[in-house]
Amino acid sequence: MIRSKIAVIFGFAVLLTLCRGASTYAEAPQKNVLLIIIDDLRPNLGCYGDPIAITPNIDRLAASGTRFSAAYCQYPVCNPSRISFLTGMRPDTTGAYRNSDIFHRRFADTLTINRYVQQFGYEAIGLGKIYHASNGGEGAWTQPYLNSKWLDYASTENRRRVGERRRMTLREAGLPYAEHEDVADNMYCDGAMADSAIERMEQLAQDDKPFLMIVGFRHPHLPWNAPKRYWDLYNDKDIQPAANDFFPKGAPAPALKPEGGELFGYAGLAPTPEALTEQEKRKLIQSYYACVSYADAQAGRLLDALESNQLEDNTLVMLWGDHGYHLGENHVWAKEVNWERNHHAPLIIRDPGHGNPGQHTTALTEYVDIFPTVCDALGIPVPSQCEGQSLLPLLDNPAAPWDMIAFSQYLRGNIMGRSIRTKRYRFTLWENENGALEGVELYDYQKDPEGNTNLAAEPRNAPLVATMTKRHREYWPAPHPHKTE
Repeated sequence: MIRSKIAVIFGFAVLLTLCRGASTYAEAPQKNVLLIIIDDLRPNLGCYGDPIAITPNIDRLAASGTRFSAAYCQYPVCNPSRISFLTGMRPDTTGAYRNSDIFHRRFADTLTINRYVQQFGYEAIGLGKIYHASNGGEGAWTQPYLNSKWLDYASTENRRRVGERRRMTLREAGLPYAEHEDVADNMYCDGAMADSAIERMEQLAQDDKPFLMIVGFRHPHLPWNAPKRYWDLYNDKDIQPAANDFFPKGAPAPALKPEGGELFGYAGLAPTPEALTEQEKRKLIQSYYACVSYADAQAGRLLDALESNQLEDNTLVMLWGDHGYHLGENHVWAKEVNWERNHHAPLIIRDPGHGNPGQHTTALTEYVDIFPTVCDALGIPVPSQCEGQSLLPLLDNPAAPWDMIAFSQYLRGNIMGRSIRTKRYRFTLWENENGALEGVELYDYQKDPEGNTNLAAEPRNAPLVATMTKRHREYWPAPHPHKTE
């Protein structure tokens, strides 16, 4: 397992980087940064063309900035994905493949975006879910970090169940997958986090000191808890369950998600996807959309606070989901697969001085590009550890020439699936810890936009598989040299 063991090397590398870029930074205006991470958010938003989603605030951010329609995370699980984009390094470099790879225990000396900007005089403020089950470690923030609560039920009965759960599973404790009480927004965790973020923002505006604020909203992560008015925005009769509720034809065994999973650990729900009725599927999707609208409202409050505190014209705003999500497509609910919907996620950037309002780009981009983009927007050097590239050129010209390939992966047991995404294809090699091939997947999104058929399973596609295998071997990034085994 790749581990972070070289704090001295990182410190020396950063020092050299700072020295090289000091004069450039001194001449640049000090811009603020607001980063909004929304958990389990797939690109089913109004600004991405979803006819059902009610997301007016994310939509207005997109209308004033740049929407990235082909953005991809590097890993389809919360913790590895977050470690990747907050360090600017790929999972094969960090070695974080599981949620149990807790950041402050294994990566305490790793340079992160919030630590880095402090060296340029920035306040670094963190609120909500940022480093999964971690505060980011000592020195991560210049102000006290404020976390949010995962099981944020509002009803008295469910709160009692949470308090008495101890070693019981969620199902044993009787905790439901969704709750929609008729309460104020701040009775659930993201509304409370928005309150705190706005308070911090008002104080920062008075202090007149540049800041980087990261706010992590937990919804639409399970449990799907939100005030009733967001649930009432949607009519389950308008919702159609996925038509492709089946595993892709010809998909190899490592690619398939075992029965159950996160959603089916909650009470009041059938224990397997097969047992779900059509009405249950509609209610599940309605609950997800309600939480998307709830998170959207909290993001909107942060945007309003920027404007009311006269910070809007000097603040870089970036909003994204930590990874994609399945709502029954390909017989999967939630995440933990290596298919398109688990890696394709939204990304919106608004940077004063770059781009035109309401534009979008179809360039294939990655979440490891987030760290370099922030640095570029602030006029500070990009640390040499970063494996992505700044996206500012795409803000200035959405059609700019770009490396049209994205990389993502997922570890199933001891078998790693590594995927390359081109404009047309997703191609995956599944290999065990000894490097032996365990499966191959090839999906053509021009002819099969839902990814329902694995072309690699058909002998007639052998020449294309050979070509894609060669390309995969040639382009897959090697682990970053700053890391040691």
